[in-house]
Amino acid sequence: TQGGVLVYAYSQLKMSHSKLTNNLNYAYNGHTAEFNKTSIQNNIFSGSKYPALINTDNLDQFKNNTCTDNEVPVVLVYPTQLVDGNITWHKGDVPYRLTDNGHYNLYKTLTIAPGTKIEFPQDGKIKIDGGTGGLVCVGTASDPIILTGIVKAPNAWNGVYVDGAYPLNEIAYTHFEYSGYNSPEGNVYLWYDAVLNIHHTKFKNIGGCAINTRVDGAANLVMDAATIEYEDCLEGIW
Repeated sequence: TQGGVLVYAYSQLKMSHSKLTNNLNYAYNGHTAEFNKTSIQNNIFSGSKYPALINTDNLDQFKNNTCTDNEVPVVLVYPTQLVDGNITWHKGDVPYRLTDNGHYNLYKTLTIAPGTKIEFPQDGKIKIDGGTGGLVCVGTASDPIILTGIVKAPNAWNGVYVDGAYPLNEIAYTHFEYSGYNSPEGNVYLWYDAVLNIHHTKFKNIGGCAINTRVDGAANLVMDAATIEYEDCLEGIW
């Protein structure tokens, strides 16, 4: 519960154009805040061990903050398992790093903005729930999304598990690094009746195959193979 500003449990806070400097452990700490109870925008976090500790419930209104001169230049994100609504994960000036086991189960729609960089711990993954979950992970050619491991080695995290029929599931202009879901099964893994449109995506240093569709024969996979790149992967598509 350390930090310069701490938002706890049922509390709520709107903070903008403020400067938090030289605080113990975190400049801002909102990891227990409930869904959509905080708006943390256009602030400066500096001189602490970490600039911020937040949770996935409150990613939508955490944006345009400046994180500078902190001991560990990452925003820590506690992975809430049941996010109550659709959210956008915004690009930051430092990477985000999931804490603990890093399992982020999507029961609503998550949109990851272009240029966002996320680091996953061992066994961390994003899972799209079969009932109500959705993922829109679309960067741009000049500002790709980067999904990588904290440890820079194959199998450092588990990748993306698609178990949902949301028609707008899409991965594009995204770089996957150092992952491998239950190697050699796959890094982007599609379960029965899963829907996914994937294109302009790069897989690098993957343990196992990059894309696994063997469970359901890729019936609902739309893939522009000419725009998928593989570098140092054991397999491309299975």
